[in-house]
Amino acid sequence: IWGFVSLGIVLGGLALLFAFSPQRKEFVFQPIEVPGSALVLVGAQQEGVVLDAVLGKAGFVTLHQRVGDAPGPLIASSSLLSEGIHSALALEVAGGMSELESYLLLMVADDGDGVYEPGIDLPVMVDGQVIRVPVVLESNAEVIE
Repeated sequence: IWGFVSLGIVLGGLALLFAFSPQRKEFVFQPIEVPGSALVLVGAQQEGVVLDAVLGKAGFVTLHQRVGDAPGPLIASSSLLSEGIHSALALEVAGGMSELESYLLLMVADDGDGVYEPGIDLPVMVDGQVIRVPVVLESNAEVIE
């Protein structure tokens, strides 16, 4: 009978541990609608990019290698940006960008903790379209005269 009592105590303790332990945020990768948000690429060179951003909600701007038509590995991100207009925002890329690679800029909404966490902080969309800006290094840009 002491075996059943011991088992009951252990199971009760585990139940309490799980009931009161901090819960991890559930991963749901679904962009969120944030009206009034926009990104404009000002320039791109091997060292990084310069852009203008209008954030409808506090968040981040991230730069990714492009994999097909989707964002791939993260190569740079801004610090937390407040809601509003941010002009001439520079994202520096450690190790530089390659003329042989394609890149995408994304706007990501902060989940409230002020720290960029891929998969937790979600991409921003406006009118059902994710804000994503293709990046081409200026040496590859077509010159129109």
